[in-house]
Amino acid sequence: MLKKNKNICIIPARAGSKRIPNKNIKKFLGKPLISYSIKIAKKSKLFHKIFVSTDSKLIKKISEMYGAEVPFLREKKFSKDGIGTEFVTKNFLKKINYKSYDYCVCLYPTSPFLKISDLYLSLKKIKKNNFDKLTSVGKYNFSPLRAFKQINNKKSFLNNKYKNIRSQKLPNILHDAGNFYIYKIKNFLTSKKTQKKHTFFELDSYRVLDINTLEDFKMAEIQYEILKKKKLI
Repeated sequence: MLKKNKNICIIPARAGSKRIPNKNIKKFLGKPLISYSIKIAKKSKLFHKIFVSTDSKLIKKISEMYGAEVPFLREKKFSKDGIGTEFVTKNFLKKINYKSYDYCVCLYPTSPFLKISDLYLSLKKIKKNNFDKLTSVGKYNFSPLRAFKQINNKKSFLNNKYKNIRSQKLPNILHDAGNFYIYKIKNFLTSKKTQKKHTFFELDSYRVLDINTLEDFKMAEIQYEILKKKKLI
């Protein structure tokens, strides 16, 4: 049994989004996109607190409406392009009473395909094996090992080792799914070596979608409805 009083969830949701304006609160099948992340965190009953880190009063209002806490607005200097998620998470933790908690789940606001079991099994894995960090990952739909460049109308493989290997025989490689990270708070804030005790949780490939363009957004809505009907989310 996982003790929820030892876990908190932080959802980073800044206002700036160049390719999809106001992406984090854009209506996804009628509801703000961020509401799906808040809802799954609440429904899981795994967290003592569910926070949203944002620089926007509007995102704060919407987040609180769906049940998250926004104790303060993020400084503008921490909301610029290029400011990493880990930096934002550390900064947020230092402003709250983090010593009351053991684990922090940094859950992206663009994660409508997550299931409660993803969060439960991930927390169970990191705690059972005493890891410092866990990253959600997914499989590539098409392996990049046989990628090539076009030079003077000719193929130039990035790695000749794999150019004649059938796709079924290629090694299985994974990528960061961009859905959530879990940190053991004490070590996360005091050590620079968290990567040494780093583990992963693989999500179903059909539930890993990167929402960066309006086309991605529309495709995600279609995919969500299909998976919902099949009871896969």
